[in-house]
Amino acid sequence: MTNNQLRKKQHYPAIWISDVHLGYKDCKADYLLDFLNSVESDTLYLVGDIIDLWSMKRQFYWHPSHYQVLNSITKKSS
Repeated sequence: MTNNQLRKKQHYPAIWISDVHLGYKDCKADYLLDFLNSVESDTLYLVGDIIDLWSMKRQFYWHPSHYQVLNSITKKSS
């Protein structure tokens, strides 16, 4: 097991995530994914530009880590 798997997840009553800009080439999805994997919450608020459709309209970009972020968020919602 890696250190990341051994680390106990922090629990928060609520977490707010804003302006992620998935679909933009400079999105820091790996950092967000690391954060999402290290926390639990009662409520997860997604505000702002989670998916950057404007950027994707100009030039389509979708890194596998962007899918992983959406998958992590989906798992937390169930």
